Amino acid sequence: MAAFDPNENSFETFADKGFKSVINLQTDEEEQNVSQEKEKELAKKHNLEYKHIGISKDNLSDAIVNN
Repeated sequence: MAAFDPNENSFETFADKGFKSVINLQTDEEEQNVSQEKEKELAKKHNLEYKHIGISKDNLSDAIVNN
């Protein structure tokens, strides 16, 4: 788990270190270094699975938690 908002170069680093997937937990309202669309593209380019699940304390429904 990264404790930082990744930039475009991070995805190559993740792949080089053996990561298999990237899961973005930021909400749509949060400012991000890289857009969700670009993250998905970069993940695919580096053979990483990508999933976005926006999590906030105001949106912890059963559906989100079980996703």
